[in-house]
Amino acid sequence: MATTIKLSSMPHAQATVFKMDNGNIILRSYRTDVAIIRCDGWLTINGLYSATTRRHIGAFVKEYANISYQLAKDLFEKGWSYNIYTGEVCEI
Repeated sequence: MATTIKLSSMPHAQATVFKMDNGNIILRSYRTDVAIIRCDGWLTINGLYSATTRRHIGAFVKEYANISYQLAKDLFEKGWSYNIYTGEVCEI
């Protein structure tokens, strides 16, 4: 089961945030899960996709991880995951 939420800065966007019962937070842009924050704080970006989806990712990481889109992009391009609680970075 999941709680469905819209991005607060983009309430009319084709993006949905799912807060799962297990503590994971998933960003779905259109029909694709593009980012996840696991319950232990590890953020993974699954792809950058379209310009619109990149805006969704930017809003998501700002709201839920307090980081910039540029950092999220760098994480994806380098194949890294980022811990939103500790600031640690590790390879996926």
